[in-house]
Amino acid sequence: MWIQQFRIAFIDTWDNEYFYLYIDGNLVFSHQHFFYLGDLVDICGLTNDDYFPNFEVKIDHSNPIIRFDFTTNLNELPTTESFGLRDFQIFSRILENCGNGVLEQNEQCDDGNIYAFDGCFNCQYSCVEGCSNCIDGICFECLNGWILDNTQYICIPICGDLIINGDEQCDINQYIKQSFGCNQCEFNCQHQCINCQFGKCYDCIQGWKLINYQCESICGNNSIQGLEECDDMNSIRFDGCNNCRNDCQKECSYCQRGICLDCIYGWYLTDQFICESQCGDNLIALISNEECEDSNYDQFDGCYQCKIECCHYCNICIYGYCYNCEYTFTLIDQYCIPICGDGLITIGYEQCDDMNQIPYDGCYNCNYQCRQYCKLCIKGICYDQCEYGYYEFDYQCYPICGDGIIVHQEDCDDLNDNQLDGCHNCQFLCPNHCEICQEAKCKLCEQGYSQLNVKFIQNYKQSTVTITNSLNSIYYLPTLFRESR
Repeated sequence: MWIQQFRIAFIDTWDNEYFYLYIDGNLVFSHQHFFYLGDLVDICGLTNDDYFPNFEVKIDHSNPIIRFDFTTNLNELPTTESFGLRDFQIFSRILENCGNGVLEQNEQCDDGNIYAFDGCFNCQYSCVEGCSNCIDGICFECLNGWILDNTQYICIPICGDLIINGDEQCDINQYIKQSFGCNQCEFNCQHQCINCQFGKCYDCIQGWKLINYQCESICGNNSIQGLEECDDMNSIRFDGCNNCRNDCQKECSYCQRGICLDCIYGWYLTDQFICESQCGDNLIALISNEECEDSNYDQFDGCYQCKIECCHYCNICIYGYCYNCEYTFTLIDQYCIPICGDGLITIGYEQCDDMNQIPYDGCYNCNYQCRQYCKLCIKGICYDQCEYGYYEFDYQCYPICGDGIIVHQEDCDDLNDNQLDGCHNCQFLCPNHCEICQEAKCKLCEQGYSQLNVKFIQNYKQSTVTITNSLNSIYYLPTLFRESR
């Protein structure tokens, strides 16, 4: 009786191909591999996954020599598909009573089993697995990759030496064991995995999702699992929880467990641990809606409530610059000024608009204006009576010339229409033959005339003239003679 145990490696994604085992030229075993994800793990070959099943074949064989042949029906290049063979073991029973647990003739030992590498095989002493030097089944030295247990005299594979020996399922560097699902040289998956094969998970418990053969908690299901710190069932950033991690608002500069302890420039931490900006503090807060800061609340000064603005009545404003004003306004030095004289009254700025610049006509410079000295002016209309010396006509007061009363617009008033007495139409008038006068007083006479003062008696040749007149009156007489000596 021969017992054969071996492990076949289906390398790089076989698909429905066979491998065959021949003994002494006779086919004794075959196996077809069907590709599916549940069996695969990437151990060797290319980047495609592999499959490592164990097989055991029992054969009745009496010849002292036995021949094994392994073959496949692969139809691809070795770089695409290949197979491997490992853990190839042959066990034979040659003694009739060997294995009954009773030490009999020609038996060195009988441990009641047919397992090799346990110190007794086929009722003969043998070295345990991994042993390089043994006496009567007792090991004194181990092979490379094994360490001797001095109490049991067996060899134990060294886990972590990157060599798979004995009952080790895997052996990789312990610093990266979690990435490959290998722990203490045994394939393992995280405890949330319900289908683990060769260190890779293929299905997870409820509340967990499978990503790259790993179970990860489902963020957003309102249940805190695994490494999640929080779960608020939304993907809104800066609301205290983002991607199931405690998070502070973006204006926070120092965040601990979702609680803000300090804010960035221009922001202030409230008693509720919230960062808020304060308009009017002369600081433009970072990543805020503040566009400007002038430390006041005056409107139409270029910055209002921390927003860039233009002057009042601006129609087109770009970054604080006005390019066009509303109707009835004109742009002057970045200010919208009402247009006076266009016949349109701009409420709040103009009282009237008569399209002229004539004063005292009821409207001047777009403001109501009555005549001068009007005591009661309402919307450009004078409602008071005229002062003494004036008469009223069409709501206007005019001076009365000839009433003997000199008012503001009159130079004089002599109660007559004499054009030669120095006052005419209530305006000073130079006497005849006067070349230079001031306020009706002659300073220089024309050539051929001389000035005579009042109350002055002049003796003319062949006649005597007596001059009597009111005070300050002047008479002018032609010079008809020379003064006698």
